[in-house]
Amino acid sequence: MAWSEEHGTGFRVRYYLNGELCTETGFATKTEANNRVSDIEYAMRKDCGCR
Repeated sequence: MAWSEEHGTGFRVRYYLNGELCTETGFATKTEANNRVSDIEYAMRKDCGCR
């Protein structure tokens, strides 16, 4: 599961990968961050074979 949240003057995306919390920063809008969330969740489903 990935999620976006406000961070400073922008947004960041956070998710767990192999039990480790990962963070991607630098998104100017919530829409940009949520698009990245969608990309990450798609990749996670694809890699695990889940649907």
